Amino acid sequence: MLKDFFKQKNVLITGVAGSIGNNLLRKLIKFKPKNIFGLDNNETALFDVEMELGRYFTVVLGDIRDSERLDDLFKNIDIIFHCAALKHVPICETYPFESIQTNIIGTQNIINSAKKNNVKYVVSASSDKAVNPTNVMGTSKLMAEQLIKAANLEQNKSKTIFTCVRFGNVMNSRGSVLPLFKKQISNEDPITLTDKKMTRFIMTIDKAVELLIEALKHAKGGDIFITKMHAINIIDLAELLIKRSKKKINIKVVGTRPGEKMFEELMNEEEVRRSLELDKYYVVSPAQTNLYKKNFLKYNKVKNLSINNPYNSKFVKKLTKKALEEFLSKNNLL
Repeated sequence: MLKDFFKQKNVLITGVAGSIGNNLLRKLIKFKPKNIFGLDNNETALFDVEMELGRYFTVVLGDIRDSERLDDLFKNIDIIFHCAALKHVPICETYPFESIQTNIIGTQNIINSAKKNNVKYVVSASSDKAVNPTNVMGTSKLMAEQLIKAANLEQNKSKTIFTCVRFGNVMNSRGSVLPLFKKQISNEDPITLTDKKMTRFIMTIDKAVELLIEALKHAKGGDIFITKMHAINIIDLAELLIKRSKKKINIKVVGTRPGEKMFEELMNEEEVRRSLELDKYYVVSPAQTNLYKKNFLKYNKVKNLSINNPYNSKFVKKLTKKALEEFLSKNNLL
């Protein structure tokens, strides 16, 4: 059981004040590890989390860009969930160096400090935008993935297992499309749609957190875990929300933003040949499997040892509007 897995463990979450980190914290509290440490550089957001949940975890104000600070923080830590990142595509396009500093160098700092302190597990949260990246944010997340995978080949005396998970569009997370559409409807402004043909995968924050935690059970090091999820046409979401609001709201097509994709990719054509399917997840093994001592075919509950097609929202069957409404209602997203 997962509760037994966390028993007497010291756990640290980077980006604890973000949507994923905050909800991960709430989930881990239920598992009652020995200690939980929450690291974030957003003082105000961190204060808000402390006011609500401070009695359950230790608040740490700091930045993953500070390697010396991480060396000190990671002493006696058993498990690290790395959720801190710059994730907004347009801002990363404008300030690429900042994206590099946090998403790439910050991740390498975590790797270095985890090895120095013999942390048992590091689970890093990645993004669909890391697959065939068309923007700075996606490129930086791809490099973070590569660093995490390479860390397993350069362990020396360290026994740390480094693994990644990839998310699609996490509904209702900060900066995601659902709260944006809701706000526009509430203000009776037009819903801004980049393109009527745009498609996306969707998942709940709970499913994203579940993937982070479940990865610990399966991880061999260097692997990437992807949750199976629904795909939608974004225009269907906009029209559904307008219909439910019973307001006269227009849809304004504004064109794609710099670096934005028309569809989401969670597994590309090159990765298909080294991927397999579990009951609830896909697993992408590292390209250099011959350099690893572990057998990447020996996972529990393997459903298929080979995948035929890339995991892409363009080709996956989309939810109908009725099914989408049921999904949103079931998950209290309306």
